[in-house]
Amino acid sequence: MAFTWTPQQIRWYENASDYGSFHRELALILASFFEPDDVVCDWGCGLGRLSLELAPSVSRILCVDHEPLVLQSLGRQAERRGINNLHVVETDADSCGLVCDVGLMSFFGTPYELMRRLMGQSRRLLIRIMNAGRTGGETASHIEDCLRSEGRVLEKLEKELEFGQALTSLDDARQYVSFHEPAIAKRGMDPYLQANLRETGSKEFPYCLDKKKKLVLFIIDTSPLT
Repeated sequence: MAFTWTPQQIRWYENASDYGSFHRELALILASFFEPDDVVCDWGCGLGRLSLELAPSVSRILCVDHEPLVLQSLGRQAERRGINNLHVVETDADSCGLVCDVGLMSFFGTPYELMRRLMGQSRRLLIRIMNAGRTGGETASHIEDCLRSEGRVLEKLEKELEFGQALTSLDDARQYVSFHEPAIAKRGMDPYLQANLRETGSKEFPYCLDKKKKLVLFIIDTSPLT
């Protein structure tokens, strides 16, 4: 089932990205795989925060998603940052015929047949970023097995980066936990917040729920198989 963003989820995600350095650090890890004249397609881009960080390093980035809310937010961010080479494309990645030099699939891409098709639309590389501990749907091990069984040349990176949730108030923290962790909220909200909520000293985001994200990154050579 496709993920659907709500305005509240967009706000939380933007706050987390603005407060932390997750996307900047991830872009630095990937920087050496891009070339200045690359055209990049960010398939299923969502809010496109990684593409915003990568845009200065490449010729053009096409951010593809079917949800107008996230694309509107992304467009505003690009304009605010003075980024002119990022373009949004409102369509489904699985029916989009765009061709690029490097395809980017960040926390997106089930089933594997979709990934195979997008590799065919990426002339040089496809980069896929996944949660290492994913238990539902495709796992990193499954993806690696599929790629190697096809004889794909790839590089696999494993990273752990901080991506905590910045929060504007205690009420915001309660709403966030209730939405994302209803079982925790049901057991007892206040003990959980007392144990996990950190005061930051920031006026804009006075609280944060720290969280490490364990990632697997596949850098896949998409040259035609022989």
